[in-house]
Amino acid sequence: MECPFIHKFKNGQNKYIYDVNTNKIFNVNDIVYNIIDYIYDKEENIIAKFSYKYSDTDVINAIKSIKAFMAKEEVFLPNRPQCLDFFNQEEMRDKLKNELNNITLIITERCNMRCKYCIYSGIYHYERTHSQINMSEEIAYNAIDFIFNHSKRSNEIIFSFYGGEPLLNFPLIKKSIIYIKKRNKNFDKKIDFSITTNGTLLNDQRISFLVSNKIAIALSLDGPKAIHDRYRIYPTGRGTYNKIFNNLIKLKKKNEDFFRERVVLNMVLTPPFDLFSIDKWFNENKDLLNDIKIEVNMMIPFNNKFFESNKLDRIKNYCLYLFQEKKLLYIYLDSIIKNERPSLFLITLFEDDLKNIHLRREYKKFSNNFRMSHLCIPGKRSLLVDVKGKLHFCPNVSSNMAIGNVKEGFEFSRIFSIVSQFINISQDCLDCWAIRLCNKSCYHIAAKGEVFDINLKKKICSNIRKNIEIMLAFYCELQAVSYTHLTLPTN
Repeated sequence: MECPFIHKFKNGQNKYIYDVNTNKIFNVNDIVYNIIDYIYDKEENIIAKFSYKYSDTDVINAIKSIKAFMAKEEVFLPNRPQCLDFFNQEEMRDKLKNELNNITLIITERCNMRCKYCIYSGIYHYERTHSQINMSEEIAYNAIDFIFNHSKRSNEIIFSFYGGEPLLNFPLIKKSIIYIKKRNKNFDKKIDFSITTNGTLLNDQRISFLVSNKIAIALSLDGPKAIHDRYRIYPTGRGTYNKIFNNLIKLKKKNEDFFRERVVLNMVLTPPFDLFSIDKWFNENKDLLNDIKIEVNMMIPFNNKFFESNKLDRIKNYCLYLFQEKKLLYIYLDSIIKNERPSLFLITLFEDDLKNIHLRREYKKFSNNFRMSHLCIPGKRSLLVDVKGKLHFCPNVSSNMAIGNVKEGFEFSRIFSIVSQFINISQDCLDCWAIRLCNKSCYHIAAKGEVFDINLKKKICSNIRKNIEIMLAFYCELQAVSYTHLTLPTN
């Protein structure tokens, strides 16, 4: 029997149907909610199935109203895509040769901290560990030449400096920027710079250099001292919060416009979760943090020994996160109802997902092919160059999946194979109710060393679907209080 391609969810007493084909959400009554799954069955079968709960007349009337609505709106169709579509090999080759616009240089593998959850800490099964290796001038310059020579159709190039802790190789950062500006005289691109730093090595000289060269700063700080200092520590075990927080104050005093426009606070949420304390910390430090941008990421929960090393239960902590997330959603809602600005932490935690739902496109029924628009060509959206000159996708994907080097160029056969492998293990996406709303099905969720693991992908996809359902239900609650625009109230 055919069944509609839908997902049903509840929020309190309210019942909803998300129609996957059209990307629409409908608030429905109890009887429609219950019988919609069987709408393609024979009428007598539906009546018999629900005879214990509804009268024959009620079921017949519900079926008629559903079918009339289906005919009018073209919804609740059984259509599913049959094939995952992507760029062909010639398109991928062409874009990688001519449209690169973002490169990250791992300036050094050295680090002056030993964060317990760091991907390079030794607890991750398939990642490198910290070393004393610096990138050489030759490799840095080769990488810079490489991006310029592969950006013919790009108007802008973003150069990012990464580590380790990149400020441990500060001289090479300065030389690289000089070289980039010199080379750009032949290309006339718009150039932008950024650096990801733990913030402990920022001094007056380095701050002045970063500000004067308009280098965007992503600075790692995980919230209040008690939370930050659990895991973000020096090799001696001493916490780093005080040093970083004071350097953040220095940055703002140096140039408030730069601080507001070019500084990003990079937060990693780690178990045991305490989202309430983080939110409280933001509210207590509004004078410093109210204008800053923040990025919030969850610690990678798989392929590591973090939970075992810290005697933490994965499932229990994930449930704790969901509990706290739901509580904070209602704090966020309460602020909206009162026409107050939620904390920056809550805005960052929820609004991207809510906007993804609110700004979703409406569609007709699925065609046979579905383009995975959020899936990038490896190296196209963000190219990473390690200290030895090897090319990688980006900082999020396993360091074992090299796709070439700066001297010999891309290894296209490897790139084509990676794309093919990932699409092969993603066939269950074709029958996933979240296919139109998901923007997180990326290579990194399935990467396990040099290969992809379908079971790992299934675990993470399950978590993604749970989060989307939570956000769908909450979005519908926002709609109920007429908060339809998802723009922030003014102070």
